[in-house]
Amino acid sequence: YSLGLLKYLGGDPLNKANWQKSGPHVTSANGNYGPGHNGFVTTPGGVTYLVYYATSNSVGDCAGNRYTALQPMSWASDGTPIFPVPAKVGTQIPAYS
Repeated sequence: YSLGLLKYLGGDPLNKANWQKSGPHVTSANGNYGPGHNGFVTTPGGVTYLVYYATSNSVGDCAGNRYTALQPMSWASDGTPIFPVPAKVGTQIPAYS
């Protein structure tokens, strides 16, 4: 598992030529393996977080041993996400303001 990005280029969304795939952008790092199924949340203060799941098992694991990870992220001037490298397991994420 890893996280990639699909960008819609316009036109018929059912035509695969109208999509551009890039990545992977978030891969296994710092004891987090197989990051996947992500989402974005934004706090009332405007801080955006990347939410994804991963496992600490280096060979991968889909047997209920995955956990949810959350990290602050940012956006490029063109609106594309700037994905963070997965933080070390157990890293405290500061509360938003």
